[in-house]
Amino acid sequence: MATQREHPHPGPIKRSVLVMKPGEHRADNVWKTEESRDLKLRCITYPKSAKDDGERDPRVVQLLRASGFQGAERVVQIKIDHGLITALVERWRPETHSFHLPFGEVGITLQDVQVLLGLPIDGLPLTGPTAHSKTEWVQMCDDYLDFRPFEKDIISSNSIRNLAIQRFLLSPWSTDIEVIQHTKTLIWQLLSGLLFPSTSGRVSLYFLELLHDNVENLTRWSWGSAVLAFLYHNLCEAAKADTSSIGGCLILLQLWAWERLPMVRPQRVLPLHAIFDLPYGARWACAHNWADSSRFTLRIYRDQFDRLSESEFEWTPYPLTSLPAFCTHAFDLWATKAPLIYCSYFEAYYPGRFCRQFGAVQDIPRSVTHNDRHHATRPENNAEFITEWEQRWQTLYVFDLTRCGGFTDEYRGWFRYMGKTHINNPSQDRPTTGFVPAHPHIAIAVII
Repeated sequence: MATQREHPHPGPIKRSVLVMKPGEHRADNVWKTEESRDLKLRCITYPKSAKDDGERDPRVVQLLRASGFQGAERVVQIKIDHGLITALVERWRPETHSFHLPFGEVGITLQDVQVLLGLPIDGLPLTGPTAHSKTEWVQMCDDYLDFRPFEKDIISSNSIRNLAIQRFLLSPWSTDIEVIQHTKTLIWQLLSGLLFPSTSGRVSLYFLELLHDNVENLTRWSWGSAVLAFLYHNLCEAAKADTSSIGGCLILLQLWAWERLPMVRPQRVLPLHAIFDLPYGARWACAHNWADSSRFTLRIYRDQFDRLSESEFEWTPYPLTSLPAFCTHAFDLWATKAPLIYCSYFEAYYPGRFCRQFGAVQDIPRSVTHNDRHHATRPENNAEFITEWEQRWQTLYVFDLTRCGGFTDEYRGWFRYMGKTHINNPSQDRPTTGFVPAHPHIAIAVII
């Protein structure tokens, strides 16, 4: 009989759910080759040139609050942990838009993006820009933001070089119009650099179209669902074996991990009374203490996730009744089954795979078909996706709240065969210096 160390199996044992071919997912390389142990993704982060060290003008703060982006502005100073992001991507499955942990599936939901960043989830979908010439884009920058980029800085019909964006400093004597233009430019930088950063380093001109109106009217759009759609897309791209970088709202991914995975979070957060009018993610915008936690080390994160038990995962971390109203407005939409939309990206959303995160019992989820519709990019039938979003209130998943939250026995058996449970390979030689993983002692599936 083969020993556990000789023929371990990371899952899935059956490939009817996780249908990517062997070798296509970046986790496959970690299992097969020791050379992949320390390969971190390059994470696209908020540009330093857009950060401010001083206090915001109170008039800007008021406009940010009215626009719905004050929460996003508060978390820009948090440093992204490339090792943590990479370890999470290794567990992301494009087939199901979920993370596979040793005990089951978990995911980032509309609840997380609304509670942590305060972004509205109900509203119009962000379906993309209309066509404009370079001259027209330059004129819009001048009209809305009071700066004129060179036409050479406009790279294509819908993007501009990041460094071309200019935000002028304010003084106590700045006029209301100057304050509005400054705030609109700041919002554009938040959208392009924090919420929707791309691996290309370019800035979408689409947001410029949306800034022509009063900033208060920006709440008409479903920013939360768009941010989640773009993050899903980037997670799916980064999960491919040959990908070296990742974009999307990585601060959302990191805050989600800090809230739900205690072993990776720093110590010290702001008390609730200090963020009473801010989204929950703002409590992490402070100096941190890492005395009891690892930081930046991919091997440690990977090993911690391999040993994670369901009792260590924070299933319902948010004090929903203590949050500002905008963090829970239209909360029933957390359970919609409508696709998430951002410009050319249409991403499937499966709340039924994350029942425990809503306090419900988790049974075997419905089967999904992993095809082009699952990761649609400007499909011919994009009107169908938009219609589904317009009908989002009619497609709510019904959670089973009659029983205490947990996994059914059927789910546990199903995931044991269908899930991707482990990333580290205990058959590989262990390192003799630095961090030594504990994976030889992990009980995982064995092929006999």
